[in-house]
This record gives sequence, C-alpha cells and structure tokens, in this order.
Amino acid sequence: MSGVEVSIPLVARIEGEGGVLVRVSSAGVERVEVRVFEAPRYFEAMVVGRRFEDVPDIVSRICGFCSVSHVIASCRALERALDVEAPEEVEALRRVAQLAEWINNHAVHVCLMHMPDYLGLRDSIELMKTRPEVVRDCVWLRFWANKLLSIVGGRPAHIVSMRVGGMHRAVSRHELAPAVRDLGEARRRARSILSTVMDLEIESERHRMEYLTSFEDDRYPVLGRGIRTSRGSAVDPSRFYEVVEWLQVPHSNALHYRFRDGSTYVTGPLARVTLSWDRLDPEVRDELGSRGLEPPYPNTSFSIVARAAEIYHAVLEIDRILTTYREPSKPFNEPRRIEASRGAAVEEAPRGTLLHSYEIDDRGRVVRADIVTPTAQNLAAIEEEIAWRLSSASSRSLEEIKRLVEHVVRNYDPCISCSVHVVRI
Repeated sequence: MSGVEVSIPLVARIEGEGGVLVRVSSAGVERVEVRVFEAPRYFEAMVVGRRFEDVPDIVSRICGFCSVSHVIASCRALERALDVEAPEEVEALRRVAQLAEWINNHAVHVCLMHMPDYLGLRDSIELMKTRPEVVRDCVWLRFWANKLLSIVGGRPAHIVSMRVGGMHRAVSRHELAPAVRDLGEARRRARSILSTVMDLEIESERHRMEYLTSFEDDRYPVLGRGIRTSRGSAVDPSRFYEVVEWLQVPHSNALHYRFRDGSTYVTGPLARVTLSWDRLDPEVRDELGSRGLEPPYPNTSFSIVARAAEIYHAVLEIDRILTTYREPSKPFNEPRRIEASRGAAVEEAPRGTLLHSYEIDDRGRVVRADIVTPTAQNLAAIEEEIAWRLSSASSRSLEEIKRLVEHVVRNYDPCISCSVHVVRI
C-alpha cells in the first residue's frame, strides 16, 4: 500500500459535512487530515456585548442535535459567574433533559449510523430490511425522548424553558405523566438495543487511549462538577487550560485539542463508561459484565457498546428522578447582585465533555466567551487512530481502506456543526 492517497470528500452517516485525506508511502502513513470545512459562525463573538439572559437562547443554535447541552452548560456557567444556584428540583429536570438528549442522539447513532458497519451493511436502509426491530426500537425511543423534552423544555430542540437561575416556570407532575406512563416500555426497548449491540462482533486489536471527562461526586457524570482525566488529574472547569491546550491546523475550521504534553485524548461515552464505571447503573453494569464487556476497552469500535449502555442508563436514571420529582416552590432564583466576574461549567453532551466559559462586566454584559465542544477535542485523536489502523492495513484494498477510515470517524460520532460552532438556518 505504498504511494497511495485516499480521499473521502464527505464521510457518510455523521452529523455535518467533513472529509478525510490520507497519504501513505513506503515509509508508512505520512499524513492524515480530518477536513472540517463547514464555515465557522463565531458564536463566541456573537454573544459579546449581549446581556447574560440572552446567551442560552443564542448558543442553543450552535447545533440542533446538541442544543440542550449548550443551553444548560451556558446557564450553569453564567450562574457560577453570578453566584446564583438553580433550585434543586430544577437541577433534577435539567438532568432529565440532558439524559433525554443522550437517548435521542445515541439511539440515532447506534441504530442508524453506526450499526451497519458491524453487520456488513451499506446503510440504514439495508438495516431496516434485515433488522427492522432495531430500527423500531430506535425510532420509538427517539419519539419518547422528544416527548419528554417537549414537556421539560417546551419543545424537543432549542429548548426554551431554561434560564440563568433556573427555569421560566415550574413543570408539574401532571405534565410529566404522559412520559412517565411509557417508562416501562422505554426500559424494555433500551435493554433490547443493548442486548443487540452486545451480540455484535467487534474487533479487539488494542490501541492506547487516554480519556477526559467531567465528574460528579456520587453520580454518573451528566451535569459535571469538574474535569478528570485517565491520568488521575481532577480540576475545576475554570482550570481547563491547565490540563489541555488548543492548536489550529490548516486543514480544519475547527480547533484541535490535546493534553499539554502533546498527547491526544478521547472524550465521550467510552471515556465516561471507563472512568465512571462504578457510577454506571448497577443493572447496566450487570448486563455488560455478564458478557465480559467491562472496561478498559481495546479500541474505539467499542464506543457502540458504551452508547447503548448509556441509553439504558439514561432511561433508568430518568425513571428514578421522575418517580421522586416534586414541583419546586419557585422555578428560578435571581442573582443577588451583578458585578464583573467569570464563570465556567462543564456538561456531558452526548458526544463528550462540553465546556462553556464566560466573563461578564458590571452591567451583566458578556465581554468574553469560550466554548469547547467534544468533537473539536476528539479530532486529533481521530487522526491518530486512523494512522494507527492504517499502519497494519497494508494488505487491504482501496475500498476496504476507505470503509475502515469512515468506520473510525463514526466511532466518535462527530458533530461537525458543533466543532465549528455552526448551524444552518
């Protein structure tokens, strides 16, 4: 496979538009470029000069798939800047909304975008013909998650219920009843998807990976308190750049991120399951353990296992939260004072750790913003893994190499729109 150039102008079955260029010579893999060419829209600049109340609605437009994550992360970062906390019951509903977004995103990726790779199918159309029950479970769970988001968020995407300090109005148990009634069916279908995924044949060649995720003291990370890595470091979100550095590359409109010693890292479901295994729901751990699928995982092809596990975990945790939910006495708390300050928060978006950081002035206007998305953090790791995979693929045909490269990209479920902070309106 010497003197070969592999060009994939558009990688199929991912969110957004991105391509890959690979060059291989007799000396080995010379170049791997994950080309992110969607135009940046500069959301960080867009919020500068705006009042803090405006920010959540603006940043939700970064991405339709991940809009809940951006809304909640911006609210929590600005709450830290303003020294105000949302009521406990509102934090519970934020957690429900975030978990519902996980289900929505993971179900689509696992069943429609990723699973065809493992079954030797061309696309989700063939999957519908050969495994219709999988597609039915995926679609049903997505509709259920959207119903829940419509109740909690006001609509299934670009939710409008959240605000800095809490929610605009309280959600009653009566309003939640339609989603609660279907929890049993949601559990059954989520378990079915996990069972199907655990039956897949996944190649187990070992690739060294390092991880970054958020953490919570006593729960599986969703609304993160801080940042942790597989190296053992744990820091406050405001100290993110003590652990990580960013760099620009000429072939991408998205920034790249890596540890400060130059090593790449992976964020996302695989990182969460690996670093927070003891916080994963016991029922999910038992299912994975019964099939020998506990971490550490040898490579990112096992990300489909982590995503399916998180679908099941999310349904079980939503069940626990809604069973004990009580309407708050007031839906939000106002900041006691507004002064020049800074605040940062991390959130576990479906694809990994999302950081929002803001600086505001004494009039409550944003003077600086920084948004670090999971896909941007994963881009360097994707390139590194493609190079590793191709180093042992010398006997493969050009078409096999293209399929392998696309599969690696899909292992990360990249959200190109988030990586460049772009959305098409």
